[in-house]
Amino acid sequence: RRWLADGLVDLVVPNMPGMLLDAEMPIEWLLEAAHAADAWVFPKLSGVPYDDRYHLPSIEILRAAATRLHAMGVDGLYLADLKWPHGAREYQILRELGDPEIHERKTKLYLTVHETGDAHLPTRPLPLTLKEGEPASVAVHVSDRLDAAREDAALAGAHLGVRIVQHCPLDELRFTFNDHEITPARVEHFYGGLVSYTAARGGLPERINTHYWFHFDLQVDWLQEGENSVQVTMTKHFDELEDDRVLLQVELEIRYVEPA
Repeated sequence: RRWLADGLVDLVVPNMPGMLLDAEMPIEWLLEAAHAADAWVFPKLSGVPYDDRYHLPSIEILRAAATRLHAMGVDGLYLADLKWPHGAREYQILRELGDPEIHERKTKLYLTVHETGDAHLPTRPLPLTLKEGEPASVAVHVSDRLDAAREDAALAGAHLGVRIVQHCPLDELRFTFNDHEITPARVEHFYGGLVSYTAARGGLPERINTHYWFHFDLQVDWLQEGENSVQVTMTKHFDELEDDRVLLQVELEIRYVEPA
């Protein structure tokens, strides 16, 4: 703050500890201090999701993270860690993320952020251990201008994914999205998976245990600008399987009508 107030800094690049992609950077104080001093803030957009399906963030994940950061009021993005020599993925990132208007109405995948135990960071919402009869709630923050997109009939659909570790098919679960009760369109079972080396170096467990992905098709009218509430309630716990059922991950994909 003192450096900014004394005019010693023109540009700040905030970087989260660890190696995980985090679009929920707690940098509101920095934005306020930098803009009061007429300085720029370019957050470092890099890292990997805590997810055994990805070793690098997809363009849909990066679009969502960039949209979230721009909504917070950043002046630009520092695109770090792009593989060299650049290939099709890197050039697409450079083309799209250089201007928010380019990716504003393209499909985005919003991910929840995981607890890493870092005392310098706010408490993160996941993972959550499910208890019988006790609702577990997670907020997914969406920064898209949804009302304007709905008025233009630009939204093509929305998909919600919920990952629960050590779920038993004899458990009974209830899901809601923004107070709308929802049922899975499909359910996938996975024995387990190893996360990327980078995610493990970021301080998270190397392995995601046996789990189920519950997939839901949502009505676009249910989506809200800002916080969207996902609630999971284990209404029946099959006692013979003693392992904790853990709500590990929630993701929200917003699809747009895009030209071919």
